[in-house]
Amino acid sequence: MLLEDAALELRDSWRRHLLTFVGLVWGSASVVLLLAVGTGFMAFLDLGVDKTGSRWTTVDGEYTTAENGGLRPGRPVRLEDEDVLRIRAASPRIALAAGEIIASTTAETHSKTRATVVSAGHPELAVIRNHQIARGRYLDVRDEAEAQQVAVLGAVLARVLFPRGDVLGQPVRISGSTFLVVGVLEEKGFQFMTNRDLHDNMAFVPLSAGQRVFARGDEIDHVFVEPLRISDASLLERDIRRALAPRHRLVSGDDEALRFESVPDIIGGIRNVFVALELLLGVVGTLTLALSGVGVANLMVALVNGRRRELAMRRACGARRSDLLLQIVAETFAIVIGGGVAGIVLAIGICFVIALLPLPPAVPDPVISPAVLVTTAFILSLVGLGAAIGPARLAGRVDPSAALRVS
Repeated sequence: MLLEDAALELRDSWRRHLLTFVGLVWGSASVVLLLAVGTGFMAFLDLGVDKTGSRWTTVDGEYTTAENGGLRPGRPVRLEDEDVLRIRAASPRIALAAGEIIASTTAETHSKTRATVVSAGHPELAVIRNHQIARGRYLDVRDEAEAQQVAVLGAVLARVLFPRGDVLGQPVRISGSTFLVVGVLEEKGFQFMTNRDLHDNMAFVPLSAGQRVFARGDEIDHVFVEPLRISDASLLERDIRRALAPRHRLVSGDDEALRFESVPDIIGGIRNVFVALELLLGVVGTLTLALSGVGVANLMVALVNGRRRELAMRRACGARRSDLLLQIVAETFAIVIGGGVAGIVLAIGICFVIALLPLPPAVPDPVISPAVLVTTAFILSLVGLGAAIGPARLAGRVDPSAALRVS
């Protein structure tokens, strides 16, 4: 009955409500779009990290900053195969450790040449960096032990070098040496935390073969370490420093001699920025909708003042004060909910159009998740309640005798 009365009142006075209704549509659409943009960034971050592994820490050698037994500070710390073995044995908190060298070079077939980046690493890198095989196999322990000249290609590189798709078992020349292609990775697309290039455009070879081809001896560029538990990352760093310090003659406190970069730490910082951005966008959208709520409240006050005789008549005919309160609340919520639903539909349409645009891979699409809709509904409820309280109390205070006498 209350909703029916509210609908009739809105139908009879729709021209007076139109401007306020438009404000509500735009306000609710703004809330949904701004929250959807923040949600899209967060989903984009999680997906990008998942493609390259989310748990690993890299260890790089830098320069010493302290003197030790006659050795002057400023010595370069060069990591080698022996350091990987020491790191693997350093702590029970380490699940995997793998060395890697990176080289920019060319990959050639009999008809195609492509500039690429080669990752020469231990087989454990497939797990640490979340490589998924689309065809063939990944590098294994035997390839590493025997320095086999075999290669796994990223999806894009494989398509460029072998456009007809007959890639497995084919030779490819990398930096002048012939490697046999044994596998192709699944395409990852845009990703975070890669070294110098996307995995889709890279070639992967055994560390031992890469060290020989690129004349690197036992040298490695860095070591990837994955802990058993994310919470062990900080303790892991301490254990690795203790394991490598004797071999490189590092003194206690020379923390700059080894550089650690942890994905959880880096992503945590980026995630905090995205959360702050999402909160900021949410506050901006909420304020926009709150301003629309002020307009609704003013409109309802004007309507109540214009209907004092009607309301007084209802009181005189036996309507209770609560009946008038509920009627004004129902009318207010009918306006707010109607504008809110229209705004949500508008926002969904805008998101659909944005998804059709040819945006760069680094620009995520806005995502209207159930959480965005629930948050918007909650904000609309607060706005409706805030806009209804004043006019409803004004309606409830109508004195039937005074109002009828004035009329």
